Amino acid sequence: MMASFIVAFGLLFSLNRGKEPGCECHKDVVVSSPVHKRVRCISCHPGHKEVPHPNIVKYDCEPCHRREASEYSLSVHKKALSNGGNEAATCKSCHGFHNITLVNDPTSPVSREREAETCGKCHSEPELAEKHRIPVKNPYGLYKESVHFRKRLEGGATCSDCHGVHMILVGSNPNSPIFRGNIPNTCSKCHKKEAEEYKKSIHWEAFQKGNLDAAVCTDCHSSHEIGATSDTFSTIFPKNIPETCTKCHGDKRIVSRYGLPERRLETYLSSYHGIVLKSGELTAAHCASCHGNHEILPSSDPRSSTNPVNLTKTCGRCHPGASVNFVKGRIHVEPKKSVSPGVFYVRLFYTVFIGSLIF
Repeated sequence: MMASFIVAFGLLFSLNRGKEPGCECHKDVVVSSPVHKRVRCISCHPGHKEVPHPNIVKYDCEPCHRREASEYSLSVHKKALSNGGNEAATCKSCHGFHNITLVNDPTSPVSREREAETCGKCHSEPELAEKHRIPVKNPYGLYKESVHFRKRLEGGATCSDCHGVHMILVGSNPNSPIFRGNIPNTCSKCHKKEAEEYKKSIHWEAFQKGNLDAAVCTDCHSSHEIGATSDTFSTIFPKNIPETCTKCHGDKRIVSRYGLPERRLETYLSSYHGIVLKSGELTAAHCASCHGNHEILPSSDPRSSTNPVNLTKTCGRCHPGASVNFVKGRIHVEPKKSVSPGVFYVRLFYTVFIGSLIF
């Protein structure tokens, strides 16, 4: 009893002097945080005035960080925690505990250099994603392959740039920065020019009219594993672009629902451009070469690169001096007698001719 009284008296005396004694019973605890060097133990650990106190490490950041705590209270992490998900991230999970440092300190777990690694402590476990029905099973592993990860110290996006900081919400929440309708604005924080061009496109126009199938940034660039045009795995690597566009323009449900032209990939791959690109000639024209990349417009629009009045300029990028007669040739041609008899008979002749040479 006497020992407890002495410890309690010593603790209160130290606290009243405004010092950080480490608490008499916790001399092994080292508070190395330069941020909290003037903060007393009892400020973060309220309710531990009794000595000895229960062996439960409680902490409360809200008294000093009200705005952050308010945002966190709305997050998917807090919701999961309230529903019994003990693995859900708390302040300590991301910022550390007694060793908290400023975000601009390279050693901080929430610095641009280490943030992804911090998030990856949880978001690299497929089992955890399965348990909590997180749609992407290993975002950290995918992100580590991305151009954003490679350039994160030069302004490349990190987790919080896209998902937010404390008020992280599920993608289906209209207030989330990764909600489909908000993605162009989220990406525009770094890619302003591209976002402005995209917002003039048929894709964005269709999306605003209620077509939720219309492509947004992540449909073409992916979400976590975003690659540069020079990355062979990238969805926008020249050889991969036809298949990227075909995710929508080759989807029978989307094509039939919105009355889009059919067989875009097959007809392109059977063209000279498609054959040459598939063989490895990366300078061959692909979808974006003719239709553009962000400001994609229907050919009926006078501003479109595939509008008849603009074709000489569009084709002229690869074929200098392209004439009006030159651009009359079609790319997406089905070799059917009923559709394009000329192409049908030429292809039939060459098929028979080449076949006769072989046999």
